Amino acid sequence: MYYGIHHIIMELAVQQKEKYLNVTRWFDHIQHYPGVRHHLPPVVVLRNRVYPSGQH
Repeated sequence: MYYGIHHIIMELAVQQKEKYLNVTRWFDHIQHYPGVRHHLPPVVVLRNRVYPSGQH
């Protein structure tokens, strides 16, 4: 599954990653397992959620 969706997750904007937060978190967890990524570049996943100004 990780290898199948890597190219999709790689192209998502931050807002899109937030929309699919559970998948993004799972993906980030898996990519940090030793030996999983192999030749694939790491996908940057922000740890803090981004909210529009005025919301808490």
